[in-house]
Amino acid sequence: ASAVQQLESDPVCRPAQLLPSLRRAQVMAQDFLQLARAEALDVRQMKTLDLGALLHQAADEIHAQALQRRQRIVRTLPDEPVWIRGDFAALERCAINLLHNAVTYGPENAAIGIVLERQAGGIRFSVDNDGDELDQEQISRLFQRFSRGPRSADTPAGSGLGLYYVRTVAEKHGGHADVECRDGLVCFRVSLPAMKCAPVVDA
Repeated sequence: ASAVQQLESDPVCRPAQLLPSLRRAQVMAQDFLQLARAEALDVRQMKTLDLGALLHQAADEIHAQALQRRQRIVRTLPDEPVWIRGDFAALERCAINLLHNAVTYGPENAAIGIVLERQAGGIRFSVDNDGDELDQEQISRLFQRFSRGPRSADTPAGSGLGLYYVRTVAEKHGGHADVECRDGLVCFRVSLPAMKCAPVVDA
């Protein structure tokens, strides 16, 4: 039964008992709203931004959550600006989703890496954590709607839209998202096209 149905059928039901259901519903609604905004991104409205600064901000956002699990975020981000054309809010949420995923599914007392590197014709940022190697069936489902990682007793339920959001944002920016398992690490990557000329920073 829904939280509202529970309240109607049980007049002595305490509000505190409904809070977990209401919070889950709120998270689900927020995730759907963010996804709708990502699906509506228009490349003509994107602006010049420093991807390195954006990733620092995303890591700062997730820092407190990592501390709760005694994890540390190791940043390998260049000192100089890395300019791209993009939507700041969408890319920041994309990075936060990957970091949140690493914090949630990575082991306690471990490191989470966030890396930004240049490639031929593009740039790539990645988030990695210690974890078991994923098989091809798991990998094929990861970036689909409502796909969730393996649950445990202390793993909170999610909407299953986090990695689908990452994929959507990457593709809207002319790039792609993927995952690689190597040397005991699970590494999620977002590849984006580089700017073809010197940046003109938008006001």
